Amino acid sequence: MGESVGAAIAGAACAAGGGLAGETEFVTLADGRRLAFRQHGRRDGVPVFVMHGLPGSRLQHNPDLEIAASVGARVISVDRPGIGRSDAHAERRILDWADDLAQLADRLALPRFALGGWSGGGPYAAACAVKLRPRLTRVLVANGMAPLNELPRWSGMRRGNRLLLNLARVAPWLLPPMIAMLGRRARRNPAGHFDAFVRGLPACDRAVIDDPRYRPMFERDLQESLAPGAGGIMTELRLLVRPWGFDVGEIECEVGLMVGAYDTITPEVVGRFWLEHLRRPDPMWLRDDGHFVVVRHWREFLTYLVR
Repeated sequence: MGESVGAAIAGAACAAGGGLAGETEFVTLADGRRLAFRQHGRRDGVPVFVMHGLPGSRLQHNPDLEIAASVGARVISVDRPGIGRSDAHAERRILDWADDLAQLADRLALPRFALGGWSGGGPYAAACAVKLRPRLTRVLVANGMAPLNELPRWSGMRRGNRLLLNLARVAPWLLPPMIAMLGRRARRNPAGHFDAFVRGLPACDRAVIDDPRYRPMFERDLQESLAPGAGGIMTELRLLVRPWGFDVGEIECEVGLMVGAYDTITPEVVGRFWLEHLRRPDPMWLRDDGHFVVVRHWREFLTYLVR
């Protein structure tokens, strides 16, 4: 889809009233890269940009599109560079995402908007909260990854995640063949690959993943995140274990925190980091939940951001 077509779609999405269908759209940035995104909910709703996890893509949200419309939200989920259908951005930093998102918001004629980040999207929500503060109405981070170089320990994190992150820190050259292999396996046997990916998660997360309302979304999202190859995910892993280039304490606005007590991907020690370092945290401790709180509590997630 060319820029003119993408702009036409974006313009139509800004029309008052009615709903948005969630089709993939594109916008071309100033440096020539394209960002892929989807919109659903109300065209005249409160704009809410959603930052997907890792792995993840613009497809990563509750598949019931009526929820967003019912709470008055206009959800805009965006593929980060090198993931899904968005072009790669060589040598990017986490802070650079704020500039990309600001350009997309400008193209959609959105002077102000809310921002939600889930899991690996948490750092990118934080970057926007630092750089785009005057434009933000609300910010919510759900089980967001913290700066791993600042955590003294990673207690409670599942073994596979610790392995990948440690490799990203000490032997990043080993990541490309591993992630490429995951991509091939996801294309050949999506269901089997996904089962292997989530093996060992707590019962509360398995209940979400095995729910027939959500399972197809998770499988498609995982495939889409790996579709361009290993580059985008490898870059994000490396960025997570390096200094982010800003301090979470720089965020001046209130930040909602959704933290699942049984999370083994971004465990409680990570949630505690956000709580202790943010200036104005607004915590919501979910005692019966794990990592996939956004899918299970999508209505609450959006309601917090539009209120």
